[in-house]
Amino acid sequence: MRLEVSTHLNLRKAMGFVILCMVVVLAGCDCGQRSTGMVVKPSSEVESVQSAYDARISSQVGQPVRSVSQEYRQVSMFGDLPKTSRVSEVQSSQSLQQHTFATEGACFDPKISSDGKWLAFASTQHTLKPDIYIKQVNSVTMTQLTNHPASDVQPVFSSDSRKIAFCSDRTGNWDIFIVDGNGRNLQQVTDDPAPEMHPSFSIDGKKLVYSRYNGQSRQWEIWLLDLSNPGQRKYIAAGLFPNFSPVGHSIVYQRPAQRGSELFGIWMISLGKDDQPSMPTEVISGSDRALIGPEWSSDGEKIVYCSVHPNDKGAAVDSQLWIVGVNGRGRMPITDQGIGCFSPVWGPDSKVYFCANRGECENIWSVVPMIAGEEIATAKAGESIKPNSPIQLDARATVEVGEE
Repeated sequence: MRLEVSTHLNLRKAMGFVILCMVVVLAGCDCGQRSTGMVVKPSSEVESVQSAYDARISSQVGQPVRSVSQEYRQVSMFGDLPKTSRVSEVQSSQSLQQHTFATEGACFDPKISSDGKWLAFASTQHTLKPDIYIKQVNSVTMTQLTNHPASDVQPVFSSDSRKIAFCSDRTGNWDIFIVDGNGRNLQQVTDDPAPEMHPSFSIDGKKLVYSRYNGQSRQWEIWLLDLSNPGQRKYIAAGLFPNFSPVGHSIVYQRPAQRGSELFGIWMISLGKDDQPSMPTEVISGSDRALIGPEWSSDGEKIVYCSVHPNDKGAAVDSQLWIVGVNGRGRMPITDQGIGCFSPVWGPDSKVYFCANRGECENIWSVVPMIAGEEIATAKAGESIKPNSPIQLDARATVEVGEE
């Protein structure tokens, strides 16, 4: 089976390659417009998306290194750390904090441990193809967890933060692996010829939910895997990029509309006895924007997601982070529509971590959402809440960028 990349937007056939494309194109420092769709040709068979990735890589080879702050170069090259917290004058809001400092390549796919102390992410800062890194949230040093010629992306912590699951194409197509937090005891948990991505641990750490591409239907599906018996798997629903609730048995994910705009919306499903899935529930959708990358708040009461508006060529011309209650009420913007923001994830410290290119390269940042308390829970259906202005990413301010 072969997969071909297209700039034409067809989100129903793409099912989720919109985000996969975001992952694979981040190998270079160019973080401008991104494709928001990939079309699966009816007459073709699925092939590794590596061809698209390699094409992006080759376009970056030979480009000059951009000028960067000497202070950050000292950190990234030699590990010279400041003795106290530092402040950098950058374009930001007062609550905006920088957590990675790539001056080449990019840092993306952030995930926060359940205790809020650790950040896991993928990066091409040191290699052309991404590896998995971990770091303390408020430190500028980072530890490389994987080191492989293939691509390792989409890390996620187990609920006890002792293990990290991620996906890699080291076997020839995307499969899911688990490794200890110290980089030891690597275990491959899927070996299907079909691409399998975006793992998420259940609250008890015994099961894994993930996305699997069905070449026959040309759709992404959500599957559940029992880690005590990886061969025991269960189909859950059609959809992409599932995430287990941190407080229960619900799963949030994205799914395209089956008619009309065919743009992605946010959906939710719950697992009952014997992991029997409930009927899918649509949380929120958009008529002219794709709603992607849903993630839970630590209390399981709210969802953060990315709203993407494609242009006529299928490129994401702007993106914005939003919050919504699990009942679909009380939409509230976190960021403005200026600089693009992607891949939001909610930490237990009430911060939302996300990816943005605010200068040289894509890096990971966080903001404290100005949540309107009970207004989200009591808002009327379809009502948007704007307690304050959303974070202005193009406003100048001083921002703390880390401490040791």
